[in-house]
Amino acid sequence: MTVPYLMLGGLMKNIFLLTMYVVILAAMLTGCASVGHDFNYAVTSSLELGQLKKSEYQNLIGDEPTKTSVINDNNGNYEVVCYVYSHANIATAKARTVILEFKNDLLNAYVRTSSFDEDKNEYPSDRASEIKKGISSKKDILTLLGKAHGKGKCPSTLADYKERCTKGAEVWSWMAMSQLSTLGHSYAGSQVKHNSIFITFDTNDIVSDIQISQDL
Repeated sequence: MTVPYLMLGGLMKNIFLLTMYVVILAAMLTGCASVGHDFNYAVTSSLELGQLKKSEYQNLIGDEPTKTSVINDNNGNYEVVCYVYSHANIATAKARTVILEFKNDLLNAYVRTSSFDEDKNEYPSDRASEIKKGISSKKDILTLLGKAHGKGKCPSTLADYKERCTKGAEVWSWMAMSQLSTLGHSYAGSQVKHNSIFITFDTNDIVSDIQISQDL
């Protein structure tokens, strides 16, 4: 399956919509269907910026990525790697995705999210209101929200981080996505619902911007 590079932004919602709708159509014909190859999603919970090398990601995650893109600009040489897997049965469609961005061969940004029951992202909404712009530090955020689902050093080519890099030096994200129903034609009017928190930090590791969206 080909995932266009332009689909990498928009809270990953477009990727979920694309993969889920394709797999739902196949499931309606066969009763059960998958899109993409499953991969080792669990190991991506230990990703750290600046540590993983471009030559190492495939040994870590396994299998061939769904899509890769190369971008060269004034900020450096980037390669974006995207893994997508989706499965549908007679009731629901679920997906998991991982996007890795390497800059000059080191991990510069990543986003990971899943709607599978066994590894779906948990959304830490209950304490988000305690975050204080200009006051809260990275340590405070880890205490309040736990480990981020994605991080990006600035500058980044990933759309979700690129626009937020104008307000700081590093962006962290938390995301939760809904499943879709495959019953009858109900999927036709469905939308992938999501909750998200994006926190931008300045060069002193203090929160410079907060963006929260909830529709689950």
